[in-house]
Amino acid sequence: MHLIGEQGVGIFLLVVLALQGGAMLVCTRRFLQIKPEGQGIVMAENYFNTAILILFIPLIAVSLIIGWYEILDLTHLAIAIPWLIYGLEAIGIALIICGTAMVVLGFLTLGDGGHILICELRIYLRRRKNLSRKNNSQNKM
Repeated sequence: MHLIGEQGVGIFLLVVLALQGGAMLVCTRRFLQIKPEGQGIVMAENYFNTAILILFIPLIAVSLIIGWYEILDLTHLAIAIPWLIYGLEAIGIALIICGTAMVVLGFLTLGDGGHILICELRIYLRRRKNLSRKNNSQNKM
């Protein structure tokens, strides 16, 4: 009574996690930030995000695949309206796809290639600014 079934959702979560991890590895050449920068809340956020990536998402995916999600999930809610189940599942899958796309595109944009692109953009803008200053100074003469 689901769009892709519990096992399908679990496999989908693992594939999405693999895409995110692959983007991290390709763009930053590491999966985790070994020594997080910052203090206090920045480090807490880094550890929280790491726990979600390494512990919670795989645990949820495996529990869905083997059928233990109802035993482990304290918030499980039985819904008897089929269209509501389909709608909520479709919204959840769409949100996961959008979130994964944001993470992957963010890493691709700000990875090593992204830093080079940003530096080239800054150089281009400086040259353009200098050219406009030159043109303005020549027009005043």
